Order: sequence, then structure tokens, then C-alpha cells
Amino acid sequence: MVSLLSTFPWLATLSAYSGWIFIIAGFMILFSGILIIHPKGKMACSITGGKGCEASGRFQRIMLWMAVGFYGVGLFAAYALLPLLQLLE
Repeated sequence: MVSLLSTFPWLATLSAYSGWIFIIAGFMILFSGILIIHPKGKMACSITGGKGCEASGRFQRIMLWMAVGFYGVGLFAAYALLPLLQLLE
């Protein structure tokens, strides 16, 4: 652990503000999800005839759900894993 912190000293600062980082990241993922699920502009779709919007929309939804999954795993590991392991001992 010491070698990890000496190699990446900013990890100590990140861990001190992990609560704020998770809150801000959660709001960013939520905002991104709102923009992906309910898009406002259809200008790009009308220009290309709608062919590119289906593929890009599908790709964006896949990336959104992957981000939500990674966020959930990180949130679980940061806040729920240690209490769960202590409860199981």
C-alpha cells in the first residue's frame, strides 16, 4: 500500500474527498442519462436521414449502462463492502 501511495500520491487526496466525487459523478451520470433517454434536438438525425441516430443512440445507451454498472460497483466497494465483511465475521 505504501508503494502504491508513493507512486500515485494523489490517491490520498482522492480518498479524502471520495464522498463528493461519488455525488458529483452520480449527478453527471444522471444528467447524461436524461440527455440520452430524452434527447431534445433531432437536427443531426434529419441531416443524415436518420441512419446514424439509431446506431449512435444504441451505442450511447450501452455506454450509459456500463457507466452505471461501474459506478454501482465502485459505490459498493467504497461504502458497503467493508461493513458487509465485518458483519460476516
